[in-house]
Amino acid sequence: MASQDYTIYDYWRILKRRKWTIIFTVIIVLVSSTYFISRKKPIYRASAECEISSIGSGGSGQMYYVWYSGQMLETEKRIVSSRIVLEKTLKNIEQINENISPRKKDEAIRNLRSKLVVTSEGNTNILKIQVTSQDAQEVAPLANSVTQAYIETSDWRKQETNKEMRTFMSKQLAYVSDTLKSSEEALLNYKRTGSLKKVKEDFTARLSNLRIQLKDIKSQYTEEHPAVLDLEDRIRQLKETLSAVSKEALVQSRLEREIAVNEELYIMLNKKYKEILMASAGEAPKIRVINPAILPQRAVKRGAPLNYGMSVIIGLIFGMIIAFFKENLDTSIGTIEELEEFLKLPVLGVIPYFTADKSSPSTIDEIKDKAKRDSKSDLLSRLVMIQSPKSSIAEAYRTLEINVDFSKSDKEDNTLLFTSTTMKEGKSITVSNFALAAANSNKKVLLIEADFRAPVLHTIFGVDKENGLSEILLGKLKVSEAVKGTSDFLIGHLQREKLKKSAAIDNFHLITSGQLPPQPIQLLKSREFDKFLKEVKPKYDLIIFDSPPVLPVADATVISSRVGGVVVVYRVGTVIRGALKRAITQMTKSGANIMGVVLNQIRAAEMKSKDSYYRYYHKYYGREEKQPTKLQKFIDRFKFFSK
Repeated sequence: MASQDYTIYDYWRILKRRKWTIIFTVIIVLVSSTYFISRKKPIYRASAECEISSIGSGGSGQMYYVWYSGQMLETEKRIVSSRIVLEKTLKNIEQINENISPRKKDEAIRNLRSKLVVTSEGNTNILKIQVTSQDAQEVAPLANSVTQAYIETSDWRKQETNKEMRTFMSKQLAYVSDTLKSSEEALLNYKRTGSLKKVKEDFTARLSNLRIQLKDIKSQYTEEHPAVLDLEDRIRQLKETLSAVSKEALVQSRLEREIAVNEELYIMLNKKYKEILMASAGEAPKIRVINPAILPQRAVKRGAPLNYGMSVIIGLIFGMIIAFFKENLDTSIGTIEELEEFLKLPVLGVIPYFTADKSSPSTIDEIKDKAKRDSKSDLLSRLVMIQSPKSSIAEAYRTLEINVDFSKSDKEDNTLLFTSTTMKEGKSITVSNFALAAANSNKKVLLIEADFRAPVLHTIFGVDKENGLSEILLGKLKVSEAVKGTSDFLIGHLQREKLKKSAAIDNFHLITSGQLPPQPIQLLKSREFDKFLKEVKPKYDLIIFDSPPVLPVADATVISSRVGGVVVVYRVGTVIRGALKRAITQMTKSGANIMGVVLNQIRAAEMKSKDSYYRYYHKYYGREEKQPTKLQKFIDRFKFFSK
């Protein structure tokens, strides 16, 4: 296709043109998604809820309640899914034991963790422990077992914490007690002797003891631990005391001050130690189960609407990708300008898309008659120049007739050939309506069915094909005897009332194909064909031939060199550009005068335009006629029988 810049309108046109590709892709993706979802085993879920709190008594006997922050709850959630809790759970339900190998134990823990989801309930201290599995009988017991293991682990953690705290406080209390005794002994010795020697010895010994204790505590705690910082502070103070011990006047006051500080520290530590003992004895359980897990009654839907919605979105995306890909590979001609540039031929007319108007029958006789002629009704109703002469479709054919008349280079030669590249391009319907449009403009028109392969003009006009062109060329029949006029159409299948109202029918005549000859090419190349043309030219203002398509057979090529002009009917999207070009080249080589191209059965979505020409044309002339839907036809028929 010719290179061009695409606009938003062009992309919208492509989507409308390829809408069935997109719809089909969406259906395929949706059906596939539904199939795979239905193939999955059902999933069951059970959850247990527990409240995390701490209620105990302080040193004064008052009760207190601890509210956990978001960070604490996140910590608790991580603890629930920790290895120690999951391992305890598996041991409680006897899925693992001490003899199991490490690899199998790790695999069992990973499997349990994959089934477990821990969430918090809004701004509360409630944790929800969910277990998901394909076994409905497993989820509830497993959720309750995880909850119980979490409670046991939490109690163990609390006991360990209390034990560590009591041990630490007892050590600190013993140390402060020893320090207080040493301070008191140092003061007593100073008062007895009045000498600094004994004092220095006492302080030096105390400094050594403090350094030993600091070394032991650092092996248990970090540098930032309160016990480590406290000892380092005491050592620093003791060093300062030793450095200033030479000042004898200050020794006694410092010793007394140190005794006072140690006494105060001892009283405080002793009080805290007793509070810890009382709180440990009176503290209520930290975790309480408020909603145990129960057996699920049905499987989890697992967000089916979301899955289907995502399938539709994915289908639309893939459908649009495929649509643009097909559009890029499409070798048919998509614009009027592109067609004229590629073929170096003008577009004589644009016939919008329309369907046969199959109105619902109103009587029993019409229903029976319709059943007999159902195969012909579609072609008959496409004669819009008779059926709907005031429609926009009929106006498009009138425009075509005017353009062809202006495009004739040889005004003396009144013969035309309508052909197409291949089948199914609407050539015969186009030439029939064109002939009627010409007859409606007060021209005496003769339409000749020169298609000896698959003739349809006689079916369109509701007459028999016998006694036609083949009999004339074989010398079995005169031209006047083969020409069919108004009387033949009135006794045919056309609707008589509409036929009588048509002003074009008196100026219109038809010669059918007749019996199909065994060698059509020889008959068309014969001298009798030239004699036939010579005889009918003076009698009519316009003679139009309907021939077979160009590429399948050579009939159109033979006729094209003997008529004044050739009009090629082209249906967008059905024929590739190379085939259309080859058909026109083939006729041009035989000496044909190619007048132009008719774009037939055009939908608005099938054409794109570099400017607004086609859009305005289609809006004014080519608006697609609304036809009754199958549902409306069914409703009309139902109303008729219900009467």
